[in-house]
Amino acid sequence: MKINCLGWYNRGNVGDEAFKLAHKELFPPCEAVYTSEELKPGVTILGGGDVIKSYYLNVIPPEHPYYALGVGLGYETEIDLIGKNLKMGFCRNKKDVLLANKKGIPALYTPDLTFVIEAPLQSQSILSKLKMTTIKKTIGVFLSDCLNPTLGREMHGEASYGEFFKWELAKCLEYLQEWYEIIFIPMSHELYSYDVRIHADVLCRMGQVKNDKLIVKPFSAAETIKLISELDLVIGMKYHSIIFATLVGTPFVNIGLTRKTELFCEEEGLSKFSIPKYGFLKERFLQTVKEAEADGVEEELLQVTTNKKRQLKEVKSYIQEEWFKI
Repeated sequence: MKINCLGWYNRGNVGDEAFKLAHKELFPPCEAVYTSEELKPGVTILGGGDVIKSYYLNVIPPEHPYYALGVGLGYETEIDLIGKNLKMGFCRNKKDVLLANKKGIPALYTPDLTFVIEAPLQSQSILSKLKMTTIKKTIGVFLSDCLNPTLGREMHGEASYGEFFKWELAKCLEYLQEWYEIIFIPMSHELYSYDVRIHADVLCRMGQVKNDKLIVKPFSAAETIKLISELDLVIGMKYHSIIFATLVGTPFVNIGLTRKTELFCEEEGLSKFSIPKYGFLKERFLQTVKEAEADGVEEELLQVTTNKKRQLKEVKSYIQEEWFKI
């Protein structure tokens, strides 16, 4: 059996590439074809990710039935893009399930698919390879280049906020250097989403750079999960930086600007670790860092992971019995 997996695949994005690891656990033995442009004969599955967008849906012929697995809405209005040829969908946000059901769209809840991954997947220490062997704790910073302008994208307000954000974050990280080593870790290396750029922007704004490292060569999804398991704190704009942190029990502070990062924290009772969108200030950030440093946070996150893994076992049974007729 062939499966078309339609999403942002093969584009150098660690989060999307991690779905391939998840599919190995969720799908029966079969040939999976990962694409964002062309479908082959076989079962078509849209997802995972925020892929309820015309860019992907236009790839699916009008009368071609498909499933959706681990999908989310970037904006609530995207629910109106779903056509009648969707046979069944699993949404990774509980709010999206309610929106879909109100529209008569068949949808159930699934955790983000990457919670099915057993971590860490690598035995060798990533921090040791990076020569991060000091007595200080280590922060991993995962930023998104969405704040930098690109050709054809109107974002004057975001760009203005982005300049403030970079300076304010640089000030915060410079302050934290007394207690932490800091690593800047890009998770997307696609031409128009090149996260190295914004990490360099912040690093250059730090007045006194000590042993901070900017990673340029990309890590694989498995290496990224392993690295996050070795960190003491994650500062994340990227959705999967906070998902992976939860997966391995590493405390995090969400500084993302997307609906998906806010919804995850809100729905899992983790909003105390989240900075409101466009609300980044040094005082608020440092207070949130203290929340993340508190005793018991690792256990709290691992309990979330335990629940997600249990729920994904039920999702696996459902899709194998109903979609693949095993």
